[in-house]
Amino acid sequence: MTSWKISTGALAILVVGLGSSALSRSASADQPEMQTALDNLKAAKAALASAERDHGGHREKAMKATDLAIGEVEAGIAWAERHKGIEPGPKGPQPKGPQPKN
Repeated sequence: MTSWKISTGALAILVVGLGSSALSRSASADQPEMQTALDNLKAAKAALASAERDHGGHREKAMKATDLAIGEVEAGIAWAERHKGIEPGPKGPQPKGPQPKN
């Protein structure tokens, strides 16, 4: 791999990491596993983007799948932010605290 490809890949990882971290860190402070997954997916996407070859189309497919996964993790983080104070229960989200008796 040439040095310009290595430096371009490193720059892509840095830009993706810095840009996304500032926006999503505050929203996911109470979701460290989701934030770690998001950071790792974005790093994987940058690594795939800097790969020399497409490997029979598999690199492109992996990049598309990674984009979908990033979107799902971001949607999960956003959902959790919108539904703070609600715990998932056996039948979906349930309010916290005492419940009225029927």
